[in-house]
This record gives sequence, structure tokens and C-alpha cells, in this order.
Amino acid sequence: MRSWLLLPIFALYSVISFAEEQRAFFTADDVLRAEPLPTASVVARAQAGERVTARERRGFWRRVDLKSGTAGWVRISSIRLLAPGPAAGLAAVASGRDATNNVVLVSGTRSMVGRGTTIDRSTILAVSADTAVMRALPVIPSDAALRARFATAGSLVPRKIKLPGPSPLGPSSAAALDARAIQEEIAATVFGVAKPVPEVAVQTYVNQVGQWVATRLGASTSWRFVVVDSPSIISLGLPGGLVVVSSGLYRLLTTEDELAAVLAREMAHVRRGHHLRSLRQPAIETYLRPLDPALDFIADEEGMRLAASAGYDASALIGVLERITTASAQGADVTLLRATTPTINDRIATLAGAVTPDLDAAVGLSAASARISQYKVGVQ
Repeated sequence: MRSWLLLPIFALYSVISFAEEQRAFFTADDVLRAEPLPTASVVARAQAGERVTARERRGFWRRVDLKSGTAGWVRISSIRLLAPGPAAGLAAVASGRDATNNVVLVSGTRSMVGRGTTIDRSTILAVSADTAVMRALPVIPSDAALRARFATAGSLVPRKIKLPGPSPLGPSSAAALDARAIQEEIAATVFGVAKPVPEVAVQTYVNQVGQWVATRLGASTSWRFVVVDSPSIISLGLPGGLVVVSSGLYRLLTTEDELAAVLAREMAHVRRGHHLRSLRQPAIETYLRPLDPALDFIADEEGMRLAASAGYDASALIGVLERITTASAQGADVTLLRATTPTINDRIATLAGAVTPDLDAAVGLSAASARISQYKVGVQ
């Protein structure tokens, strides 16, 4: 296994996310600016409802073209992307429950339980729980010194970004007392469908990223992170502090910043006890049904803030959501994601609307961004 202590320090990269052009419309009157800065000169004005062509994103800004041909930069909170038309052989998708005119079409056939099994309602309910995997999960060492050395190797510098305190569950939630038992029950079911990927270096790396992010929360929860072998695009934060990421989602990520954002978002769910508040029987049903959309929006925003406070790009979660949209339109399995979360358009719009000056100042790829590339080998 390659030692993370020997990882190089990467230079800061320009934060530009290139995507295929998309149709969009303004949700409110706004101005187009010459650069993605609030102080840049105004090049044009747009009215609510006006249609535009949206192009690349830079942080919390997107370049757009008006029908007049004028191009400029606008806050992404001022526009909404329109669902693309169906591509050849595939259906358009924005992902999310109750999405208007959005259809998921998964190419290929679903495999039997084993390597590369999709994680969806049918496979989860049909599988036998595997309690042995949960008990056999390796304990990856993590203490203050190790976390500090990992951060130093990546030149990660914490930021002073305000994080909301966790919401107490209150005496009515007896489930909080059994969080570990509930976690083990749910994890055994998930592991019955998809086993952890065998690459020790990958599991160690993902835990190191997660443990570094966790330093911003204190030591109230014992966190563990695991990548499971499934092409489905999904992540789960289980009561007790176990965060599960599918290999399908992990493969989509191109920077450590994006990985940190995914982990932080699930940590926010756990920290606030969102699934414990909505606990069903059997416990796995809690993750097969949608939460109150407001809880997903809270987890997105707090995950964005948490990752940024750990020194990562504040806009990374938006980049992840954009990648999921592209992957799902190309046939990736987002069945469970679509059934249990709000539409990606709604999630991006809500995130953009929650941006504050401290997050604006935290836009920019971290020096550790490219480190993830060393930990992709073997993850199918």
C-alpha cells in the first residue's frame, strides 16, 4: 500500500467545471457581469423568466448567453436549468423523486447479488443480511497526530466557517439510544447486497479524508467510512457514524474536494439524526423512502459548509450533483437516489441560495484536490 505520508502537495487549480451547454431561465431579475465576481462590471440585464443558454460553471457562478448574443456571468442562484431533451437511446434525467418530465433509463441488465450489484429497493429487500461483514470491517487507525499529518501532506488549512450545532433528538426519540444497533442492522442489509471493495489503500484513503473532515465537528461521534462494490450512485449516512459510498459514486469523483463534500453531506445527516427521526421498521425502510425534503436541503448546506471548513472547495458538492446528472443521463443507476431525494435541480438551486460571503471566499480547489487520482486503481 502506498504510504499517504509520501503524497506530493498539489498546486491550486482554477475552479472551472465544464459541462455541455444547457437551456436555463432566470428566476429573478439580475445582471450579467464580465467576470464571476460581484464587483465585476455589468455587461447586460436579464428579466425573470428570460431564457438563456448556460455554459461552464466557476464556483457559484455560471456563464450564460442571452438571445441577443451577449455573454456574461450570473450567480447560479438566479437561474434554473431546464431538463435536457432525450439523448439517443437514453432518457433525460435530473434525478429526484417526483421530478417532472424526468425518466430514468438504466442501460444493461441488473446482476444477481455479488460483485457489481445495483443497490435498489428490489435487491435490498430480496437479500439476506450479512452481519459478518459488519463485524469484520477493519478498524483504520485515526488519532489527532495521524489526521494532522494527512492534512499537512495535502496542505489542507481549516477555515473559520460557522457550522450549526446538531439538533437534539429529544426524549421522544428512544431510537437515539440504540443508534449503534440500528446502524448494524442497516449495514448488514446493505452489505448483503454489496460488499466493501477489497482495495485496502482506497478504504484507508477514504477514511483519512472523512476523519480529517470530522475534526471540524469534535469527537462526539465515532466515524467510519467504507466504499462498497456497486455501480449504483449512492451514499448513506447510518446512525452511529458509518458512512457508506458506492464505488459507482466514488468513480465519478475527480477531486478530493468532491469526496470530502460527499462524506460531509452524509455526516450532516447523521449529526442531526435525520434518519433516526424518521425511523421505520424494518430499519432499512428508512433509507428506501424519502425524508422530508427540508432535511435533505439541510444536509446539503451543512455538508457544503463542513467540507469548506476543512479546507476544501466550498462549491464541490454542486460539482458532484452536476456529475450525477450527466452520469444518469448516460445510463448510470440512480434508482434509489431518485426515489429518496429531491431533484438535483432543486438541490443545486437551494445550495446556491444558501451561499454566504464566507463560502464565497472558500471557492477554489484545495491543494489536495488531485490526491484522489492515486486511489482509483482497482475500483470498478
